[in-house]
Amino acid sequence: MLRALGCFPVDFPTSGVPRYRSLSPALAYSICLYAAINVSALFNIRHHLLQLLKKDNDFRDSIYTCKFITMLANCTCVPVLGWLDTPTVVQYFRKWEHFQMMFVNVTREHLVLNTKTCTTHRIILMCIAATSMFLLKFFPPYLQFWHLPCHCVSLLMLSTNTIVFTIMFRCLVTAGTSLNKCFQVRMYS
Repeated sequence: MLRALGCFPVDFPTSGVPRYRSLSPALAYSICLYAAINVSALFNIRHHLLQLLKKDNDFRDSIYTCKFITMLANCTCVPVLGWLDTPTVVQYFRKWEHFQMMFVNVTREHLVLNTKTCTTHRIILMCIAATSMFLLKFFPPYLQFWHLPCHCVSLLMLSTNTIVFTIMFRCLVTAGTSLNKCFQVRMYS
């Protein structure tokens, strides 16, 4: 999902470990998508600022407007931060692959993470939440249709990064627990 949103410009070779290249089609796609999203975000922010500066604006609308402007800032920041962090994340994946090989060598067992079902459920919920943003056309603050895709992308970026963090943390906890169990079994047998 991060690749589709242009936040993780990597190639996946047959080995399965992502590879980062500074000049690649993935990065070109990310930059083009970034430009398109930010043009839309710029028009959205302009519209929201004009709404915020209106004299007859009530407090509720001002709160919504500030929230939307803050949310649209993610469209600008998250992809750039993702691009800058991509080489580090790719190194992390390589080290994780090396850790799994060492885990098998030490414990004689494979590390089973069981993240596929959890990840699938979270992605489905995330997509439902993002598409529910289109309901803001019919409910307060009654956004115009052209505002909604940019807000959906912003919500997807935030939720995808949160999901990746929680799944990576869960994998580390599972790996540590499995390693601990293997050592305890060997110590007491």
